[in-house]
Amino acid sequence: MFFVAQQVKHDSMLWFDSASLTACRPGTYKASSMDAYCTKCPPHSFSHQEKASECSCEKGFYRADMDPRSMACTRPPSAAENPISTLNDTSVTLEWSPPRDSGGRGDVTYNVHCRKCANDGKTCSPCSNSVHFVPRQFGLSIPKVLITDLLSNTNYTFSIEAVNGVSDLSPTPKQQLLQLFFLSFTLPLSLSAVNVILKERKSKDSITLAWQGPDRPNGVIVEYEVIYYEKNQRDQNYTVLKTKAHTMTVEGLKPGTTYVFRVRARTDGGYGNYDMLAIGDPNQSTILAVSIAGGIVLLIFLVACFVVSGR
Repeated sequence: MFFVAQQVKHDSMLWFDSASLTACRPGTYKASSMDAYCTKCPPHSFSHQEKASECSCEKGFYRADMDPRSMACTRPPSAAENPISTLNDTSVTLEWSPPRDSGGRGDVTYNVHCRKCANDGKTCSPCSNSVHFVPRQFGLSIPKVLITDLLSNTNYTFSIEAVNGVSDLSPTPKQQLLQLFFLSFTLPLSLSAVNVILKERKSKDSITLAWQGPDRPNGVIVEYEVIYYEKNQRDQNYTVLKTKAHTMTVEGLKPGTTYVFRVRARTDGGYGNYDMLAIGDPNQSTILAVSIAGGIVLLIFLVACFVVSGR
């Protein structure tokens, strides 16, 4: 008795009836022996032998562990494009366009690498942990990052790395595989600090500050910035004021409270260093002395009461 294989073609799938003893042809696969159909290999994959349970990826294409067998093989993305940098004080915002070729995947993310270089631009080393990235340095889902706490008068080089779910599967060395672009810039020279020469707190709720401009302004002074906050409360609440003058009166202060004031100058090139000072309420020492004296009187009174009651 002979069995005749009856083959019916449905788009990209080949079907054989239950009487057929013929396995799937090359170029197709059957993920399970229970499947009724032989499925055509996904894009960028192949099978050269019969009875294939999955198709192998073409050279330069890969399938991640979590990818289903029916998914096309993919490759690492091309380079990020159109870099833009925006400097602001000691921070820089980097933006770029997504890769022109995502590698056939929808899971492209970005890693930002930072290097600090010598003035000759030849000797570079990784940036220290003092440099911060917002929202993060690695695994960015959007093509934008804010980098803060950079040093003035310093060369920095940034490289943006576009990766996807199969970037780590390529046998090509990582530094050759990854497509990078570089941005190098030097932050403006720091201004020397201003010199606060007068601090006067005649009333309980106000104070007058005066200062001299920096010794090395590195340009025309645009304005001065005054920041103040209650001592040990900087992270909770602080106030920022701007002025073009060399004096400022701050009102609305709490009586009996020590405040910290920070003053710095700004030119078109950026901000200078702070001059910082702490100023307390001039009546604070008197209030403290009165409180101590009152406590002593109360203690004597309690002792006297105890002696009398004991008798």
